[in-house]
Amino acid sequence: MEVPGEVTVAELGLTFQFKIVGSSRPVAGYNSIGVVGLDPLKLSGKLALRNWQSGDRFWPVGSRKPRKLKDLFCQRKIPLGLRKLWPLLTSEEEIVWVRGFAPAVPVAAEPGARCVTVTIEECH
Repeated sequence: MEVPGEVTVAELGLTFQFKIVGSSRPVAGYNSIGVVGLDPLKLSGKLALRNWQSGDRFWPVGSRKPRKLKDLFCQRKIPLGLRKLWPLLTSEEEIVWVRGFAPAVPVAAEPGARCVTVTIEECH
């Protein structure tokens, strides 16, 4: 997929829009991680939107190390039935974004930097 661009996943009834915005702004609030997107300069290859697969590992901002995505799903109480189709974004096979989670540490945009944002809308 290309950025900027959009992808509709009929099976989920969702459209994913990927945009590059001028600068990221820290998220206000308690326990804020201060990151809202992916740094386009840190993405190393083509982006691909796919579903979760058993054994996937992810390192979201705010976590000390990469963890099994299955464990993160359990922690967030995401039902088993939804996990099979849970969307994530890869760059050169590395998971860089997972719906509902902070971006991956290696590609997270710093506050004030240009960033790629992901917007999800229901299909009509």
